[in-house]
Amino acid sequence: MSELHNSLHTMGLEQHVFAFAFLTSYTLALGRWFGPRGRLRAALVALVAAVGFAALTDPWIHGALLMTLAVAGLGVFIAATWALSHLLAPSGVDESPPTDPAVQPELASTRGPAISATQHRSAHTA
Repeated sequence: MSELHNSLHTMGLEQHVFAFAFLTSYTLALGRWFGPRGRLRAALVALVAAVGFAALTDPWIHGALLMTLAVAGLGVFIAATWALSHLLAPSGVDESPPTDPAVQPELASTRGPAISATQHRSAHTA
């Protein structure tokens, strides 16, 4: 354990940059901020950053171990937030993603033409 502590103590700027790039890219690859192509690119950046971090760490196995611990730590964080959101959410809350075409324009092409509320009411009252 003291060897790992020494590796952490001797980290340079390059390793900090690689670690930051890995953590941000990995979380973007897991999230829904981007489409499939953006998540793939973020995953590739995370992979390159993890390999770069491990390559600059002496010995490299400590760098690989730290990246593995970072992935495990993010997994624990995600699991904890998911559990808390389900425990604390009021019952009957709809957790489905929004289907408004303004929010998700890619869904607009799969629907028919939008109608206003007055057109909807007049269609049902006639």
